[in-house]
Amino acid sequence: MRSLFCSVCGKEGVPLHDSFCYQCYWKENHTATLKKPKIGLNTCLTCGAVLLPGGWSSSNTPESLPDLLVDFVRKWVNTPLDNEVSAFPMNDPDWDDGKPRLSLLIKVTDESIPEFPPHEESLVLDIDFLWGTCEICAKKSSGGDTIFQLRAIDRNLTKEEEEYVEQVFRDQIEGIGAENPYYFVSDKIEVHKGYDYKCGSNSLVEHVIEVLKKKWLAITSVNYSLVGETKDGTRKYQHTYLFKLPGVKPGDLIYYENSVCRVDVINAAAIIVTDLRSLEVIHIKEWKNLRPIDFFEEPTYLVMSRNYDVYELMDLEDYHTFEIRVDNFSRELELGEEQTFILFKDQLYLR
Repeated sequence: MRSLFCSVCGKEGVPLHDSFCYQCYWKENHTATLKKPKIGLNTCLTCGAVLLPGGWSSSNTPESLPDLLVDFVRKWVNTPLDNEVSAFPMNDPDWDDGKPRLSLLIKVTDESIPEFPPHEESLVLDIDFLWGTCEICAKKSSGGDTIFQLRAIDRNLTKEEEEYVEQVFRDQIEGIGAENPYYFVSDKIEVHKGYDYKCGSNSLVEHVIEVLKKKWLAITSVNYSLVGETKDGTRKYQHTYLFKLPGVKPGDLIYYENSVCRVDVINAAAIIVTDLRSLEVIHIKEWKNLRPIDFFEEPTYLVMSRNYDVYELMDLEDYHTFEIRVDNFSRELELGEEQTFILFKDQLYLR
């Protein structure tokens, strides 16, 4: 609105707001003030993360810190939400100093008064960087609060199993972990017939287990143990996740339903075996008590002849001959050829 004159300076014929002209109004009022003229930010010596109002940032290089702080500058300024806030570094901090300082030039633009053109104010905020250790690096140095135990029932892990699990960890860390600094593995410890992985978060381990359960049958469990308290009295627990694979692996021989079987595949639904006598393919879902045959012999015999429903075989060590029924085997034996068998519980099987 227009009136005859400004109530302060008496200027006539100019836009007024609350009876003030543009210059007199902004002499009496401010659109922005600093909450504090100087602040200190805890800064991690190891990774360069800084403790911002919303928590620790991700890791940074010294060169990237000024740009990071520009995005958070509104947190340190009292100004209406509609105002535009921008900031510009005024210097390069001396990172070799015990307390590096960055000065930010903050510009606030106010367009809320329709009678007046946009108004801009400038503020200077001094930021001291205080060296310390962030939560992530503290966790890494202590090994993390989560343990992932990789085991198999009564056997050693295979190299292939170990490598697949570690690839799943890498995939999760490079994927979700790109945005979650708690996705890390700080240590791998070899234990009796397995490994313990010290991890940064329950979420990482739970995602890994979710992937592994789509590939393999396994026994899983989680246990909790009290490891301390925070300064405010909150209890801290360590979570231990167990992932235990079956007691057999592909290529093992097992004795199942009165016959020797070869383990062919272990997937998320069953252990798939082949009966070496009938060649029947069997899907075993009750698998927790399966164990490989501890001891069996592998004799080699010469197939001498076939007489209707029996073969005549010769032991090449003592030249003893004996007969065995043809229907003991699911395929024909080549006459005159040496054949290696599996001998278990006085029964012969072909591999």
